[in-house]
Amino acid sequence: MRKTAVTMKTLVLLTLMCFLQVSMCSVVHIMFKNNGCCSKSIEICIPLKKVQHVGRTSQGCTHQAIVVKTVEDNKFCLKPSWKWAKYLLQEFEGSSVNNTSPPERCVKSRDY
Repeated sequence: MRKTAVTMKTLVLLTLMCFLQVSMCSVVHIMFKNNGCCSKSIEICIPLKKVQHVGRTSQGCTHQAIVVKTVEDNKFCLKPSWKWAKYLLQEFEGSSVNNTSPPERCVKSRDY
C-alpha cells in the first residue's frame, strides 16, 4: 500500500508540472497576436543565449512592445521602457549608437 501512495504522489506531481507548462505557453501565445501586435507587455528575464531574434511591434499596433523570439520558438512581448529589453534590442540591431553596457543582471521592476 505504501508503494501505491508514492506512485500516486509522483503521478499527481507530474500532472501538475504538465499543466503548468501548458498554461505558461498559452499565456505567451495570448500576448503575441498573429498580426504581429501584442495585447500587453511584461518583464521576463530571457538570457541572451536563448534569444534568436528581437524586434519592435509595428507602428500600427496599439500596444508598443519589444518582441523577443527564443530558440524554442516562443515569442514574448517585453515592456519597451525596461532596461533589459532595450539591451536585448540593441544587441540584435547591432547598433553602436547609444551603446550601453549590459545590465549587471536582469532585474524586473516592481510596477507591474
